[in-house]
Amino acid sequence: MDNLLIQALKEFPLIQPGDNLSSIILESCKHNKFILEDDDIIVIAQKVVSKSENRYKNLLEIKPSKQATNLALSLNRDPAFIQLILNESNEIISTDKNVIIVEHKLGFINMLALIVLIFQKIKI
Repeated sequence: MDNLLIQALKEFPLIQPGDNLSSIILESCKHNKFILEDDDIIVIAQKVVSKSENRYKNLLEIKPSKQATNLALSLNRDPAFIQLILNESNEIISTDKNVIIVEHKLGFINMLALIVLIFQKIKI
């Protein structure tokens, strides 16, 4: 490898639950006249993957455990959010400096168990 090219795909569609990301990415590459070659690496935001997998949770519907509530108090976080992290983790590795590092159920070590908060304005 003698160069690095980072290119965003223009007019990439909004992802909906159940969307086939592979097909959408390949179609978007074609639309952008971007030719994939052997050894190319495609970077996808976790939020896009979560949306396609329909992994939405309403924090108002989450019932925090005592463990989640205690940890939330010590970290000044929402107990329901902490419960989601616990639900997706094998173990909490660290909470130093208010950064939650976990071993995800898939074995990855990461922050917040790959939980992405999506805020939506609600019309009243």
